[in-house]
Amino acid sequence: MSITNAGRTEALRSPPRLTRVAGIAISNPERPIAAAPGHTKLDVVRYHEALAPWLLPQLAPRPIAVVKCVGGAFDDCFFQKHPLPGQVDDDDSPPFMRLSDAADVVRAVQNGTYAFHTWGASFHRLERPDRIAPEIAPAARRPCPPTPRAAPHARARRPLRQRRGLVTSS
Repeated sequence: MSITNAGRTEALRSPPRLTRVAGIAISNPERPIAAAPGHTKLDVVRYHEALAPWLLPQLAPRPIAVVKCVGGAFDDCFFQKHPLPGQVDDDDSPPFMRLSDAADVVRAVQNGTYAFHTWGASFHRLERPDRIAPEIAPAARRPCPPTPRAAPHARARRPLRQRRGLVTSS
C-alpha cells in the first residue's frame, strides 16, 4: 500500500514487530553483540531466560548487584547495586535490587545486565552473611595457573575449609 504526498509516493511501513520474552518487550532484538560475533541481543536474553530456573534459587533470596554493559559494548560497563527509581518495593524494606522470577531476569538483561552478583546474606538475615564466594583472579604480574594445575591445590585445602565449618560446593 502507498500514499501520495505532494507528488511523492511513500510506502506505508508496518511498525516493527515487538519481540517479547517472558512477557518483557525486547528492544533492538537483532542488535549484534560485538564481543560475541554471530550472536544478538535476543540470543543473550533467551539464554538468560533458559538459565532462570537455575539462577533464581540463588538470586531470589538475596540482594543482588549487576554488571551492565549498555549497548553490548563490553569496554563500557559499570557496576550497579541499587535499584533505579520506581524499581523499589512499596514496603519499608531497604532499597536493594532483587529478582523474583524469569521476567525479572529477562528485564535485567533487556536493560543491559551481563552479570549477576549475589550478596553473602539473604533478605531475611541481612546482618548475618551465610555465604562466601571467593573470586580467584590472578595478579597482573602473575599468570593464573590453568585449571588442571590449580584444582589439586584447591582440593588439598578442602579439609581445612571443612574443619572451619565452611561448606564446599564440589
